[in-house]
Amino acid sequence: TNPPAAAVPQLGSTVRFGSDHGVTLDWTVVDKTSTSYTLLSSHIVTAGRYADDPVFTPWVMWSTSAARTWLNDSFLTATFEAKQRDTLVPGIDNSTVTLPTSVELQRFFASDTTRCRATGTDWARNQSGYSDANLEVSGGYSPWWLRDTFSVDNASCVTTTGAIANRPATDGTVGLRPLITLNASKGTMTTVASSGQGTFIFEVR
Repeated sequence: TNPPAAAVPQLGSTVRFGSDHGVTLDWTVVDKTSTSYTLLSSHIVTAGRYADDPVFTPWVMWSTSAARTWLNDSFLTATFEAKQRDTLVPGIDNSTVTLPTSVELQRFFASDTTRCRATGTDWARNQSGYSDANLEVSGGYSPWWLRDTFSVDNASCVTTTGAIANRPATDGTVGLRPLITLNASKGTMTTVASSGQGTFIFEVR
């Protein structure tokens, strides 16, 4: 039989890439260019505070946040093999893994709040990640942090209804939904399902 043909994901397609606690991670294509794909984790991967207790004011900043540290250290190395990490394009503050801003989210999902809602992975729903609290769940959905900071001690998040609000940055019941950018030239997309916008695997060259 012939091998599956290389294909081009569209906005809204699912890309399988990396592994979280033994389960392949699904990502949603939210932006693309001729050389890259921007992917938002289809599910929340952990509960965790945005920032630690303050040591100075103002203190809620993405560049020094606990969320950025965890995503670009523990999550990055546990989720992606070395050759997979080499395909990731650094973004804001040289972060390889980031979170979307409220402006980006509205662009990705055309302000459709129902598309902003998210559920946790099986692991995230039953473990506390780097937090000391479990992921909040309401109606099956959970809140998740955005990259925006809101005030001295609050950060922006998406609520269980898909609306944008803010929470105390130390709230460990809010989840993280990572955002990454793939260098398309360093791998091949292969179709594994054609329903909807399609499901693909990104295989590193």
